[in-house]
Amino acid sequence: MLITDKKVMKKIYASAFMIFAAAVLMFIAALYIMRLFPGQDWALFNDSTEQVLPVIRMFTRKIFSGEDLTYSDEIGLGMNTTLIYAFYAYSPVNLITLFVSSDRIALILMMAVKTGLSAFFMYLFIRIYCHTDDIYAVVLSLCYAFSGYQAMMLQNICLADTVWLLPFMALILAYFLTGGRMTVLSAAYALVFITHFYSGFLIGIFTFLCFIGWLILKYDGENRKMGIKMILKYFVSVASAILISMIVLFPAISRLLSDTAGQWNASVAERMVNPGDLIASFFWGRKSIFYEEVPALYCGIPVLLLTPLYFLNRKIGKREKALTGVALLMLFLSIYIDPLYLFFHVFNRPDGYTVRFSILISFVCVFAAARTVNTLILSKKAAFLFLLIIPFEIICVVLSDVSSFGGKAVFAAGNAILIITWTVFLFVLKNKNVRNICLPLLAIIECISAFCIVFSDCGAVEDATYTNAWKAADEMYAEAEKYVDKGNFHRIMLSGVMQNQGARYGYPAQTFFLSGGNSAYQSVMFKMGINMTPFSIGNEGSTDVTDMLYSVAFRGNSDQGVEGIHQEEINDRVLPLAFMADDSVLDPDAVPEHTDPFEVQNAFLTSLLGRKVSVFRKMQPISVAPSDLTVVANEDGSIIITPQKDDTPCGAIFYVAGTGEEHNYVYFSKSSKDTSSPGGINATSISGEVSDVELYSDNDRKGDGTRNIALSSAVIETESWDDHQTEQIRLIDRDSAGKEFRYTGVYFASEDEEVLDSVYRELNEGSAQVTEYSDASFKAVPPSDTDKKIMFFSIPYDPSWKVYLDGAESMVLPAFGNAFCAVRLNESVSEVKMVYTAPGSDMAPVCAAAGLFIWLMLFMSECRKKKACKQI
Repeated sequence: MLITDKKVMKKIYASAFMIFAAAVLMFIAALYIMRLFPGQDWALFNDSTEQVLPVIRMFTRKIFSGEDLTYSDEIGLGMNTTLIYAFYAYSPVNLITLFVSSDRIALILMMAVKTGLSAFFMYLFIRIYCHTDDIYAVVLSLCYAFSGYQAMMLQNICLADTVWLLPFMALILAYFLTGGRMTVLSAAYALVFITHFYSGFLIGIFTFLCFIGWLILKYDGENRKMGIKMILKYFVSVASAILISMIVLFPAISRLLSDTAGQWNASVAERMVNPGDLIASFFWGRKSIFYEEVPALYCGIPVLLLTPLYFLNRKIGKREKALTGVALLMLFLSIYIDPLYLFFHVFNRPDGYTVRFSILISFVCVFAAARTVNTLILSKKAAFLFLLIIPFEIICVVLSDVSSFGGKAVFAAGNAILIITWTVFLFVLKNKNVRNICLPLLAIIECISAFCIVFSDCGAVEDATYTNAWKAADEMYAEAEKYVDKGNFHRIMLSGVMQNQGARYGYPAQTFFLSGGNSAYQSVMFKMGINMTPFSIGNEGSTDVTDMLYSVAFRGNSDQGVEGIHQEEINDRVLPLAFMADDSVLDPDAVPEHTDPFEVQNAFLTSLLGRKVSVFRKMQPISVAPSDLTVVANEDGSIIITPQKDDTPCGAIFYVAGTGEEHNYVYFSKSSKDTSSPGGINATSISGEVSDVELYSDNDRKGDGTRNIALSSAVIETESWDDHQTEQIRLIDRDSAGKEFRYTGVYFASEDEEVLDSVYRELNEGSAQVTEYSDASFKAVPPSDTDKKIMFFSIPYDPSWKVYLDGAESMVLPAFGNAFCAVRLNESVSEVKMVYTAPGSDMAPVCAAAGLFIWLMLFMSECRKKKACKQI
């Protein structure tokens, strides 16, 4: 039965707003308790500050400046941005960034608001449509809002939209199924689809399954015509929403389908979860869980206690319980059965984040708890059975080996106390007034403490350190601005405390952020020794060669220490956006198969010049001085590193005879020889675990002097001793004893400055003059005194670039292994114009117009029906 009393509904909405405010304040309280303030730099914000906020800032800046939204030179070496905006930028909560200049404060407010919205919509859903008593609705909505999934997604704030959109869409769907307007359902779906690309299809799939379940419950064959009519109304509403959302999603989907974005899918083995860990994840007290594959299923001890009762409740129909049970079983099996796992990700990118769809499990459990909580009639004797969960919980925790469970004794004791307390207040205490006061207070305490435990795993940095580091970074940025020359298209690369700076401040940058990006380009970057994955923020590992080829005029690094120092490097050998090259750069076999990045860079220069070039020369064989660490070098060039002490830093110094050159480099390769995947992403660990191995160099000019080579291989400059007669690199391994880790090869190379100077002079003489430039188009005038007919562009290859030679359309060619753009010129060409048109841009407005037309027809039809009803 629906609630139709207007006074009751007003009270429900008033309570919902109070729950929203309470959840926001609870989030702020958890931060305050853990002494995590806006003026600090802390780990909780890693992906949010380094990826999400810069993209949002870039999106809003381009909106207000009227720039093209489909392509940007501010990330990567230039990339199609339609997919990355669909993933990061479109949430209405992002409007907060328009009014708050500080990224840290903006993120705190965004996190708090999303937590509040999650409680707000869940309260309305279970209060109105599950008919849950007010006090229990308060408890369950807070538990849902402070779920483990919510805590996990604080580190990647865009994914937290799923938590509030899910009950929002369930609320609207329930409204529709009980006689509500089609246009409201359509508008709600359009909002969900546009707000967040991933959340859109996740929630769309789930709510469609809910709709099918409702049909099974509602229509058993007697009202078949009514059922068919409801199906038609639902699909017309959804079709309208999909078409409307295509205004932004059509180009994003086209981008997604234009390349092999699915190549980054995690393997089945990496996603296998220990059943004990899975069950333990329902309990209170896990720490930071962003990088574990175990789902984040915690949604409150009350939900844990009440959900089993749903399936024992005789007042709930068997068919409903069966459908709910099937839904939960399907979601749990999806963690282990690959086709099901892929289904909930629309067969795209089913990588970790502790199983992204796990919030669906939490939602179903909260729904089940809400449906049964009003019928609690248990004796003290029956309630005693719930205490049996305590030894079960202890067994799960003991058997679990998930690192985020931390102190298992505290974890087990805390859950035991909570289970006993909730059992008493839910099933034993008879005084309703006392229970109405104690239950919300207990929920508030549990929810805040759950978030505090997550926050305890995030290291805060003192205000002075934060202020000094960012001040130094701002100074470095101010200095870098002098070298932004769009006339010659000069790029900047900053690293350290501020990352992804091109997107943040609006200058062309050399930062490799490619969301589901160009596979050929990524493969080449890996082979060149550059630390680039789909989620890389800064380029750690450039050489003078890559800086020259990628037009990097200024490179800086800001230290996060208290001193807030920064170092800068001006590149005197910077090439413009376009220059003339030899035909051999178009050879599809120009990129060598081996994993030595210095040979790959030599091959790049060779293909550009059309003659053999060796800027990098192999240095003499290494010698190793280990300390509590064994290093075994094999004949095939691979090495095995094995620490000898548990959890104690073990080290080794790799020595190589110098050549007297100023710059020398080393590369530890983890590259896979499997040609079906790009090299550099697959590590071979004999123990099956990723090791904690780092390289250090005090002489590295390209970053902070540290590389975590367990995560991704990268070039690092060596330390020079004795006037460059000896080079060294320090390696530290913090693994347990016997945890062997294998590298496929270690490469040392010296940079021949004379050869590099001659290469630069020759390429620079063939420079094209860039006369006009914007993100998605530019004009270049080729040099007149050259015999070369290939104009090379230091931007990633994308067939969506259109080229016009003196106004006549020509073809953009893939260069150096399909990684970069090139154009073949004839003798008479005086101007080259490049224009980027994102795939799907032409169809997007057509689809949106069709969807809007359908929606307006539905709206007019509903208005006529409403008017007719009033006349009757």
